[in-house]
Amino acid sequence: MLKDDVVFFLKVHPDPEDEMLHTWAEENGYDVHEVETEIYKLATKYVAFLTGGQANEIGLSEEDVDPDELEIGIDIESEHVDDEEMQKRMALDHLAENEFYYSLLQKLVEKE
Repeated sequence: MLKDDVVFFLKVHPDPEDEMLHTWAEENGYDVHEVETEIYKLATKYVAFLTGGQANEIGLSEEDVDPDELEIGIDIESEHVDDEEMQKRMALDHLAENEFYYSLLQKLVEKE
């Protein structure tokens, strides 16, 4: 599937030159314009994720939360995604739900 192949290509080549992308597309039997369109779709979804969420809805930023809670949150979210901006966005969304989200989560895990 084109989307999966493009995601894999970008994971292996996070900052490809245009020529490299075109060569890869052609070597794998893809139309270059279709590949570029898929990349734009992925970029749009990424931007929507970064600019959406509960924290953005209420105007909560990293300056508004306890830095220790945010640090713990980013560390925990790194188990789910590699991207630091996504980790921060996920942590802020949880902290928008409860300012002590990660401290409470750690206490629950310790009880298990």
